[in-house]
Amino acid sequence: MNLHIYRKLRKAVNENQNNWDKFLDGALFSMRMAPQASTKYSPFRLLYGREPCVPSELPEMPLNLTAVPPLHSETLLNEFVEVTEMKRTDVEEKVKQNIKTAQEKQKKDYKKRKSVGYHEFGVGDTVKLFNSKKKAKKGIVLEENYLGPYEIINITGKKCSLKCKKSGKVLKSNQNIDNIKHFKKESGNKSMNEFLESLSKMGILQDILDGCQQFNLPKVKSIADIETAMNDPVYSFVSEVSKSNEGVMDVAAAIITPFVTSTSLTQKTDIVTIASSVFTKAYVSDLSPKDEMHSLEVLPPFFKKTPPMEDLEKSERIIVNGESVAVEDIQTLKGKAWLNDRVVNAYLKNLARSMNDTDRPKAFVIPSYTGTLWSHDVYDSHMFRKVKFGLFEYILMPWCLNSHWVLLVANVQKRTVGVVDSMHGDNSFIIARFCQYMMQRGSVCEPELADCLVTVEIQTNKQQDGCSCGVFVLMNAECILKGKSCLLMRQVHVDPLRKHIKNHLLHAGRKTNERECDGLTCKKPRGPSNWIQCDMCHRWWHRVCGQVERKQIIEEYLCQMCVAQYH
Repeated sequence: MNLHIYRKLRKAVNENQNNWDKFLDGALFSMRMAPQASTKYSPFRLLYGREPCVPSELPEMPLNLTAVPPLHSETLLNEFVEVTEMKRTDVEEKVKQNIKTAQEKQKKDYKKRKSVGYHEFGVGDTVKLFNSKKKAKKGIVLEENYLGPYEIINITGKKCSLKCKKSGKVLKSNQNIDNIKHFKKESGNKSMNEFLESLSKMGILQDILDGCQQFNLPKVKSIADIETAMNDPVYSFVSEVSKSNEGVMDVAAAIITPFVTSTSLTQKTDIVTIASSVFTKAYVSDLSPKDEMHSLEVLPPFFKKTPPMEDLEKSERIIVNGESVAVEDIQTLKGKAWLNDRVVNAYLKNLARSMNDTDRPKAFVIPSYTGTLWSHDVYDSHMFRKVKFGLFEYILMPWCLNSHWVLLVANVQKRTVGVVDSMHGDNSFIIARFCQYMMQRGSVCEPELADCLVTVEIQTNKQQDGCSCGVFVLMNAECILKGKSCLLMRQVHVDPLRKHIKNHLLHAGRKTNERECDGLTCKKPRGPSNWIQCDMCHRWWHRVCGQVERKQIIEEYLCQMCVAQYH
């Protein structure tokens, strides 16, 4: 109870905190008339059987006292008491049920918080620190509970080092993770008018309005038109935003309408509708309006476009960064098919390679086949000893679990790990396996990376069908590596992305035929050839090309390329 009083008085007292008594009555009255979270009723209602009547709700007093109506008869008073008693009994039963429901919810929330542990903070996060002085000193109960903001610069076990965001000074002593919480930006408290005004001063508002002129909303006249229009990125974006934030969107539209100058009424209406949805989505999220504009594109501009490529012949296949992709693999990118391992691994490897041309390598991809070994507690097979994980910014690993694709993302520099899941499921199993792998690998190489990483949540939109999980993995990976939010990609982008992935693989691949192996220099042996497959990269080799005797039995074969690069 005292904590609630402190919170209310803290907002009203002066800097010296010596005038709190002037606001005490008002604070207590506001608490007594507010519904309690567990009971769903206010304390005043439970005590007096009615809600309080504040001065603004009082009726005007009659000037003529003779016109005051006479008192009620005794019969009416008895009836009033009976009805009031019945209502009181009914409310008591509801309160008991509400308290029971609240207690069950509190138990679940407590267990959930305990299961999370210390896996919600990462290096670089902005946090606030608990004001421990309030426990040690008296007379400062009205000070803020948390101080800050601070930036996490290092995490070791349950301890973290903090740097003040304002002064830049690093705190002398490490802080317990239990004593920090995430810092919420003050911009979230801005009104829509203030939000748009700040954008106008920076010139962003007019840029968005100009950018919206290139888009048009499809005309909808029937239910069939709606189904067709929902495949349009612009219409689906406006529909999704208006469905969840209609009131905020109306306010934004009213504010920006005077800024739109267009000779056509239809075009002006479209611009206002599209722009207001963009500003609304940016207002309720942490994304900038310019980033939200990418979601209106059929294919966002940060996806590298490739020219259309010819399909493969039946006897042909391509090698994409060591991954062999055949005609049947390319076929999974058509229609509503489910993407297989070869397509997912090949695209991710090629994406990582294209991003690794910079000074700092961007990403290393652990192939999805490794997940099968981890599921059976086998961690010492794919150690990648010759790869310095510490040089990369990200470690990516696609994982197919129960016919559903997810993407494990480890930020090596920030020491965090998370899973991008388009079905928003529980992926603690995958994170636990990855942490175990890093510990096992640390006993062989790079022991500084052996500590378990801090788990973070990576938000993504939810898929609307049962076959696009693989596409979501690939387009979310592209967003992460290019510094974009996964929330920009939606179900409407899946079909264009399938075509993009296909062209991208065909453009990047090296064509070969079914007679040639995946070796760098295939000897093209005559007659029937014995083949052997690498257990790490899954390339197929002629035994002659891989320097393996025809009748030799090998439990685990690693090709020459994998031995040179990883083992």
